[in-house]
Amino acid sequence: MEFFRFLRRESEENFTRLVTIAVLGGLVNAVLVMIIIKAAIEADRAVASFRSLLLFALSFCVFIYCRHFTVKRTGILAERIITKVRLRIINKIRRTDLLQFEKVGRSRVYSAVAQDTLTLSQSAALIANSFSSAIMVVFVAIIIAYVSKSAFILTGGSIVLGIAIYLIRRRKIEATLAQANEEESRSFDYMTHLLDGFKEVRMHSRRNEDLFQNYLVQSAAETEKLKVSASDQIAFIVVLSQSYFYIVLATIVFILPSYTEQRSGSLSQVTALIVFMIGPLGEAVGSLPWLSRSGVAISNIKKLEATLEEVEKAGHMEEIRMARETGPFDGLSCHDLRFRYENSDGDAFAIGPVNLSLKAGEIVFIVGGNGSGKSTFLRVLTGLYPIHGGTI
Repeated sequence: MEFFRFLRRESEENFTRLVTIAVLGGLVNAVLVMIIIKAAIEADRAVASFRSLLLFALSFCVFIYCRHFTVKRTGILAERIITKVRLRIINKIRRTDLLQFEKVGRSRVYSAVAQDTLTLSQSAALIANSFSSAIMVVFVAIIIAYVSKSAFILTGGSIVLGIAIYLIRRRKIEATLAQANEEESRSFDYMTHLLDGFKEVRMHSRRNEDLFQNYLVQSAAETEKLKVSASDQIAFIVVLSQSYFYIVLATIVFILPSYTEQRSGSLSQVTALIVFMIGPLGEAVGSLPWLSRSGVAISNIKKLEATLEEVEKAGHMEEIRMARETGPFDGLSCHDLRFRYENSDGDAFAIGPVNLSLKAGEIVFIVGGNGSGKSTFLRVLTGLYPIHGGTI
């Protein structure tokens, strides 16, 4: 699972210990179930066993410790990793030049640093708890195999079928969630345009209406559509997994005795084991949506970091740093200065050639209409944007 691979890859602690205690918690949970069933059988025979009570108390204490340790340590580990990833992304951003960073987009950074890391934080405890529950289901299935092989085949087959259905649909679910995440980032971009250009939007009613109706409303509707589609797919898997198990239980109780010979009391034991299994199985199935969401979040973070590494290599921050360390200056001049920018849609914007000489302390006004290139020229002049021609 991508979530556990992410924890292991990013963790500086002993991840094996956490997994071992989680497995132990699932095993002890199965032992508790067996002790309860055994005690119930003894109670029917009017035989009280202090040994069973003592064993139950000991197992219960171990179970509580394992669950508490697993959930607590996973939460702490996840938060440490999230802090580490956030700082790593921020460190890469501060080493990226402005032009390359603008191509990445603020919304994509906000989504990874805030939204995706929040998803991982919320998923950690739930996934850790469901992992122990899944281990308990496996051990109970082994006990069922010892009591009744035919019941084990039905139970194990239902679990395998549920896993197969999830694996078949997982890619589609994660692809839909990824599309929803991208569309939501696009919505944040449009919202950023609204906030950054609030004065212009308020002064131009047609621009205001166009931004709202043709961009914000459409993007929000598309995001909602994609998220609803993903939720429907997840709901189908969860409901199918839970309802199918009741069908298996009914088959074991009503049909299996007619076709196979069962040992005395084995049917009631199997039924009790499966009833005990339904709760932990529900926890494990309930964590599947969070596994999908955390997988998408981890993928988004990895893609952003890879993009930032690429733009860092393509940047020119070293040139800017060296230029700023030259100390005081008497004047600044540019000759045939040119700059060209082309966005992802193929639209280009260029300034130049510009010839200008400035003296230290001189006050100069740069005048031009909205979008004429005033801010772009200043960014080129100060080294925030790389020049494409001429000299400074």
